[in-house]
Amino acid sequence: MNTLYKHILRAVAVLSLFAGIVSCSQDELGILSEDMPPGEHPLKLIASVDGMRTRADESCSWVNGDSIAVRIGVIGRFDRIGNYMLNADGTVMDEPAPLSGPRPKDIVKAWYPYVDMNAVKTYSLKDQSHGYHHLDFMRAESDSIHFKDVVNLTFKHEMAKVSTELVRGEGVSEEEFATAKLYYSGYTGVNFSETDFNSDGFDFGLITPDSINTALLVPREMTGQPLIIVKLTVNVNGHLIDKTLTYTAASSADDLIAGYHNHYTVTIQKDKLDVNPPVTASWNDDKEPSASQPWIFKVVMEGSLNIPESRRKDLVFSGNVVNADDFMQNKVDTLYVAGNDFSISCIMKEERRPKMNLMDAAEGIDNITSGFELDTLHNTVTFNFDFHLRSNVVTLAYKEF
Repeated sequence: MNTLYKHILRAVAVLSLFAGIVSCSQDELGILSEDMPPGEHPLKLIASVDGMRTRADESCSWVNGDSIAVRIGVIGRFDRIGNYMLNADGTVMDEPAPLSGPRPKDIVKAWYPYVDMNAVKTYSLKDQSHGYHHLDFMRAESDSIHFKDVVNLTFKHEMAKVSTELVRGEGVSEEEFATAKLYYSGYTGVNFSETDFNSDGFDFGLITPDSINTALLVPREMTGQPLIIVKLTVNVNGHLIDKTLTYTAASSADDLIAGYHNHYTVTIQKDKLDVNPPVTASWNDDKEPSASQPWIFKVVMEGSLNIPESRRKDLVFSGNVVNADDFMQNKVDTLYVAGNDFSISCIMKEERRPKMNLMDAAEGIDNITSGFELDTLHNTVTFNFDFHLRSNVVTLAYKEF
């Protein structure tokens, strides 16, 4: 085939493509008119929190049936709020009140928990002993995309989280320590709506945390404000006396910030609380606080694609995986990692071209790099995986091809 003939064929192909494009309808080109019939193109969405399936509690997921509200467009343009129920992975379980897909330039807004248009719901924060999942107030916003595509809603937390570990100090008996009950001081409730989040009308009061002394609090500056309260019964010369010990925030390090988690270690003394400066990290971008206090991450190997027991002994972990030996001996299925970064490697014989892959479940990993090295002398392949962790609990999955 000569060069001229090739150019002719190429020109014909380009002209044919152009003609096809010109003949496409507006919808085929992804351009929707303002008169798109409602319901003709249902909204498709997936919900995550700060880019991951992470929530307020340690389950690191939505709870099946969590109900979010969704609005497309600007207030006043549409009178309807969509209602979507989610699966634990952030996909849609049910659509009690579905919406049509976004038009060009529309903004998609969402909030949790579900509150209907023009409504305000009031929530008490006083008793979180049975959990605080329903108090994890969040919002998301996404620029409009093609109506046929899935809208990714990335929710942001509006509450702050506080956890406390209680330690028995000198002069406090085990019996006295057993009576200790921890509370937090904060706003006792919030008003939540589509557009607002406030504690108007609520006073400061005692907030009961959950079973591991964790609670969600309204963000605020804390310097000079009471934060941690411990009530206990002490024995004074044979008389049982009820005491209340209070920690008042010493500096801005104690500030309650939306989406951030303050961890305290509190030593109960006879007449006071000794409180270490908080270890603070965001719920979804936890950073190593300092060299002396490395953040401990929990890495769960997903059950259905778990590393086979026969393979565990072949794995080599970086030194900051604190329970690597137990994992390799099949005693545990969860790794504990000190600090954000860790690595796993595995040396395998090259027989039958072995392949190995560690898969992340999109929960808490900012970056994964992987590679392999071929050693022809020893007929082996070394697989290397480097992880940068972002959330308290990370799920990884493994499979062999």
